[in-house]
Amino acid sequence: MMHVERVVRREQSGFVLVVVAILLIVLVAFVALGVEVGVLYSHRTSSQSIADSAALAGAFSFVSSPTAPQPATAIQRATAIAVSNSIMHRPVTGGEVTVSVDIPNRRVMVDLQTSQPTFFARALSLSNASIVTRGVAEAGSGADTAVCPKPWYIPNTTMSGDPACTACAAGQVLIDPSTGQVTAYARALLGQQIMLKPQQPNQALAPSQFFAIDVGGSGGGANEYRDAIGACTTPPVACGDLLDVKTGNMVGPTRQGVDALIGDPPDDLYQAVGEYLINGNQPPSDVSKALIVAPIWDTCNFPGFCPGERFPSGTWVNVPVIGFAMVFVEGFQSAGNQAPVVGRFINVAGCAPAVSGPRGSTVFSFPLRLVRMP
Repeated sequence: MMHVERVVRREQSGFVLVVVAILLIVLVAFVALGVEVGVLYSHRTSSQSIADSAALAGAFSFVSSPTAPQPATAIQRATAIAVSNSIMHRPVTGGEVTVSVDIPNRRVMVDLQTSQPTFFARALSLSNASIVTRGVAEAGSGADTAVCPKPWYIPNTTMSGDPACTACAAGQVLIDPSTGQVTAYARALLGQQIMLKPQQPNQALAPSQFFAIDVGGSGGGANEYRDAIGACTTPPVACGDLLDVKTGNMVGPTRQGVDALIGDPPDDLYQAVGEYLINGNQPPSDVSKALIVAPIWDTCNFPGFCPGERFPSGTWVNVPVIGFAMVFVEGFQSAGNQAPVVGRFINVAGCAPAVSGPRGSTVFSFPLRLVRMP
């Protein structure tokens, strides 16, 4: 009897060992599968992030470099961002990046196809896994909201050499007041010099009107105005907002604010539209701290302004926003204390809802967003 019991126990022990061994194999397989899937998921997450960033960079070229040839510029910018990144410590190569550009819709699609070596799947003869991701981004052609605008308003006729009301009659305006869209006249002037703020009385729009905005409508003093130039302290400004003008010249605060913004002498240099030498160094960048946005005021339809160019007197005067101008601030036109603030006219956006499209994040007042295609 005892002999039989010992035999049974040995058989049971052998069965348990077999079951435990099988379970260990299954458990190790599941752990290996989890590790493999986790690594591949991390690879795909990094790849998707790179594809999205590259697509945004390509779409941003429509905003930052409006005079550059397309689709070449969007392809170059998107590819440059993609290959500057790595996935799982392995650099992305140009052969893994495919960029497609829809010029009419200002849309850029980036396909990123990469290969991730496997670990445990090699036991099944799967040494590599192909990861395919797609990023799609588009830039709106109309204005939305300006984040951190500078405390200057730009008259719609500012680029004309004629008096404001004469320029209105001749159609020499940045934005067509009747449609809200950017004019061909404005697009032909991109890259030209623009006066952002006059500093001499004979350049003022009217007595005590030197293109200045009361920051936030709070009636703040010159220090608040200076800080709004040199830093990001101005509340966002949206299409259709009414902005309070700020009377007075404020030569000193203007100079202090501009020097704080761009440096004295300027740190970044203008080379062409969308090409700026950061700290004077090559290659050029399409972004710079000297790039600013300022709201555009409709000179032509301002009540009582034309034909006599009579700007209302007083402090509490509102100017309506009909668009935004992107300007590269170069500094002062000359070394004199009353030299005007000048820059390069880079881009312009009107407040026409038909061209703005769906809202996304806002860059230099232009909507810029990622799109998930069906």
